[in-house]
Amino acid sequence: AAAAEPVDVFLLAGQSNMVGVGHVTDLPPPLAAFQPRIPFFYYGPLGRDPHPPPPPPLLPLTIGSGNHGGAFGPELLFGRALSAAFPQRRFALIKYASGGTDLHRGWHPDAPRNQRGPDFGHKAHMLANFHATVRDGLDALVAAGFEPEVVGMLWLQGERDSNDPARATAYRDNLEALVAHVRDAYGDDLAFLVAGIRELDALDRVVLDAQRAVAAADPRAVFFPADGLSSHDPLHFDANALVGIGRGFAAAWASLFPSTG
Repeated sequence: AAAAEPVDVFLLAGQSNMVGVGHVTDLPPPLAAFQPRIPFFYYGPLGRDPHPPPPPPLLPLTIGSGNHGGAFGPELLFGRALSAAFPQRRFALIKYASGGTDLHRGWHPDAPRNQRGPDFGHKAHMLANFHATVRDGLDALVAAGFEPEVVGMLWLQGERDSNDPARATAYRDNLEALVAHVRDAYGDDLAFLVAGIRELDALDRVVLDAQRAVAAADPRAVFFPADGLSSHDPLHFDANALVGIGRGFAAAWASLFPSTG
C-alpha cells in the first residue's frame, strides 16, 4: 500500500456566520471554483432532525456549504488563501456549526455531552455533535489515504452571547474553557483563531473585549476584528465580508509562522 499523505487539518465551528450565508452569485467566478487539493468534510445544518444523517462524503472544498443553496462560509477563502501562503503543505477542513448557538451553554464543555444520537442537531449539545463530526471527518481522511493531524481551530461565534448581560460577562471564562477543552481533545499545540463579531452595542463590546483578552494571553491564539465588514443584516455577514474573514483566518494562521510567511 502507498504511504499515507500527511495533511494538516483545521476544525471550523461557531454559529450562523460560520455556517455561512454568503451568496455565490456575489463572488467573482475564480473565487467560487473548486479547490481539489483541499478535502472538506461538513455535515451541514441539521436543524431539529431527531435522526442523524449518515456521514457525508469527503469532497473537494467548494461552494454551497452554507445554510442556503449556493451559499458559503469563511472556509472557501480560508482554504484558497492558506494554499497560496503555504503551497508546500496539504490542508483539510472539518466544519460543524449551527445558527443561534451560544458559548454559555451549547458550546460550553460542561454542557451535556451525549454521543451523536437522539439529540444530534440539538442546540444544547453542540460539542458532542462537533466531536462526532470531527471523528467522522478524520476517519474519512484516513480512508482516503491521508495521515491527518489537527493543527488549528477557527471560531466565528458570539452574537448569541452578546444578547444577554450574564452570557456576555461570562464569555472570557467560557472561551478559555472551550480552548482548553479542544486542546485536550486534539493536541496541546493546537492554534485557536478567533474572528470578532460586529460591534453594534455595549454587550457586543464586552464579547469582543473577551475575545481579544483570551488571544492576548495565549501565544497560540490569534484574534482579528471584523468591524467595518458588510452584512445582509445586523447579524449576518455577506459574501464580501466572508471573503475577508476567510482571508483573515489565513493571515491569522500565517502570523504564527513569521519566518515562513
